[in-house]
Amino acid sequence: MKLKHIIPAALVLMAANVLYMAAETVDPGDGIMRELGYTVTENGYEVYNANGLRAWGTAAENKQDLNCTLTQDIDLQGQTWSPPFRAYRGTFDGQGHAIRNLTGNGGLIYMSSDCIIRNVTLINPHITGYGREAGGIVNDANATIINCHVVGGTIEGGISRAGGIAGVIRNECHLYACSSTATVSGNSLVGGIVGQSEGGSISACYYYNKDDGSLTASSNIVGGIAGIHNWGTVSDCYWSGGAGQGIGHNEGTTTDVYPVGSTKCVDWKAAAEAMNTALKEADYTEYKWVVNTGADKDSRPLITQKVTE
Repeated sequence: MKLKHIIPAALVLMAANVLYMAAETVDPGDGIMRELGYTVTENGYEVYNANGLRAWGTAAENKQDLNCTLTQDIDLQGQTWSPPFRAYRGTFDGQGHAIRNLTGNGGLIYMSSDCIIRNVTLINPHITGYGREAGGIVNDANATIINCHVVGGTIEGGISRAGGIAGVIRNECHLYACSSTATVSGNSLVGGIVGQSEGGSISACYYYNKDDGSLTASSNIVGGIAGIHNWGTVSDCYWSGGAGQGIGHNEGTTTDVYPVGSTKCVDWKAAAEAMNTALKEADYTEYKWVVNTGADKDSRPLITQKVTE
């Protein structure tokens, strides 16, 4: 009698394991086995290659709270990225990994609503605006965006707003410890980090580009941090190159937004120290800014480093 109960229970456990561990290969009908590139867990998709990232993007179109966790760096060379277009409500965690050569209309995520995007770096993206705005990480953001970076590449806005991290941020959006070195262009509102701030907050972020023409707008409303800042707060942010001012047009609250190399911020080490103080005051202690001593130090002056106890 006990054996009859044990066997069905074991089968249930085996079925559960099959459900949460996707097969690693699939035949799409042409006789060629291809990697799925992801596994499915109770927490969402764990993605380890380009196929998996595209699969998550398709699934997130219908299930907007579907989490995505990167377990390896991903290269999208030669492929066109289509972000989920419905407002994303899940958590995208890059776990410190990079996505290279993301190319397409819209950023990594097109629109976000009360989601979390963290710990991911885009390297050499080429993004064009879909509709009004364009951003490297997200076009239209109402999210918490933490420790996200765009290294090199181009962001080209649509009708209006373009930013290295986000095209536009809204009331409940909060950016912490983000950076961009991308070339950003658009018709009207262009910023190294955000094209337009319509609320929320930007703190401890920086923009850097050695090319003085790296931020351009037909309207000339350009800022090293934000093209236009309508309301909300921008604090402890720094920039060098691309624009003569941190905020192109300012109607909100700004505190300690300075160009590096000025009397207010003599060098990038000083900028890192100020931003780290701001992160501590915001109770964000997972990562800190450090001076980059690696091979790419001339094009990316600061990087984040995980804080150890």
